[in-house]
Amino acid sequence: LFVIEQPPVTADTCANLIEGGDFEDGTTGMWTHLADGLYMTEKAYAGSYALTSKYASQVNMALTYFLDTHCLTEGSTYHFTAMVTLTDGEGKPKECADRCVVA
Repeated sequence: LFVIEQPPVTADTCANLIEGGDFEDGTTGMWTHLADGLYMTEKAYAGSYALTSKYASQVNMALTYFLDTHCLTEGSTYHFTAMVTLTDGEGKPKECADRCVVA
């Protein structure tokens, strides 16, 4: 028999829902990729590091983040923003025109 205990929700544990989101610690943190193609780069928008994906050209290769959902409150709205650069196979910025999806 296994008993799963959920830690108590406190202001300290839930102050930052996406920890390490600026990647300044030089690691991918809780971010993952279906093909395990994540790595750090120094081509950051601001700061020293950014996250990049080796397999981003494939439609089903999305980035994911393990979010600690016990910090979320039912009925609340949460906003997430990101700076994203699309690049071609040589790492050059790619023009999207009407083929990019922006939500």
